Amino acid sequence: MTMGKRLFRRHAVFHALGSEPRSILMRAYGRGWPLALLRALVRARRLFRRTRWWRRGDVESRCVRSLALWPALYLDLRDRRPARADQAMRDLMAAALRAETEDVARHARLSAIDDPAHRWHVFYDRGFLRGFGAFNESECLAVDADRFHVRVRRCLVTELACDAGVPELAQMFCDQRARLCRKIVPSYTFHAGAPSGTSPSERGTTCDYVWERDDAAETSCRAQGCGESGRRGRGGSAGERGPDDVASVSRDGGNEEHSNGNGGSTRCA
Repeated sequence: MTMGKRLFRRHAVFHALGSEPRSILMRAYGRGWPLALLRALVRARRLFRRTRWWRRGDVESRCVRSLALWPALYLDLRDRRPARADQAMRDLMAAALRAETEDVARHARLSAIDDPAHRWHVFYDRGFLRGFGAFNESECLAVDADRFHVRVRRCLVTELACDAGVPELAQMFCDQRARLCRKIVPSYTFHAGAPSGTSPSERGTTCDYVWERDDAAETSCRAQGCGESGRRGRGGSAGERGPDDVASVSRDGGNEEHSNGNGGSTRCA
C-alpha cells in the first residue's frame, strides 16, 4: 500500500470520499500529492493549536480537529501551487459536500417524498443538524407552502476558517453548499446570502438559506423589481423514486422539531 493510500485510510474526511479527492490532488500537485497531504496533516495539527478549540476535549473540538485539514491543505496549495489553489480547494469541498448530500438523500429516501414541506424538513434534519452542523446555530424563520427560510447565526466552518487566517475558505464552502441546496426541493427556487441590513461586522457570520415555490418566487421578484436575474437557481429532482423509508421527524400540531444530535433541537413553525 502506498503512503498516499495509507494517509487516506487514516483520515476519515478523505477516506469516506473514495478516489475523487486523490484525483483532485493529483491534478494540483502531480505525483507529489502524497507528500503534500502529509505536509497538510502536520500543518493541520499546528493550525488547530491556534484555534479557540485548543485544549478543549469535547465533541465539538474533535470535529474541528478533523476539519482543520481543509485550511491546512488550502494554505499548502497557496504556498506550492498558487495558480491552482482556489480551484483545487473548490473542487475538494464540492466533492465532500456532494458525498454528504448524496448520503443524506440515500438514507432519508428523499426521492420517495413527494410533499415539499416534508421533504425539506427531512433534509433540514439530516443535512443541517447532523455532523458539523450539530454545532451551528440556526433557526427557521418561515416554513409554509410557499417558502422555507433558515437563518444560520453561527457556522463552525466560518469560525475555523477565520481562526486559521483564511476567511475566504468559508465563502468557498458556502458557494459549494448553495449549489447543492438548489436541488433539494423540486419546483422551488433557492437563494442564499447575508440578510438584508446586515452590518459589516455580522457579514460572514449570519447567512440566510431560502427556498421559494417557483410561482411565489416570481411574484416576490416582481414586487422587488429584481426581474429574472433575481432568481438564482431552480430545484431539481434528487433522483428516481425509491421505497418510502424516510428519516424520523416528529410532528406536533403542525410544527416539526429537529434534533441536532448534540443535545439540542430547533423547532420549525
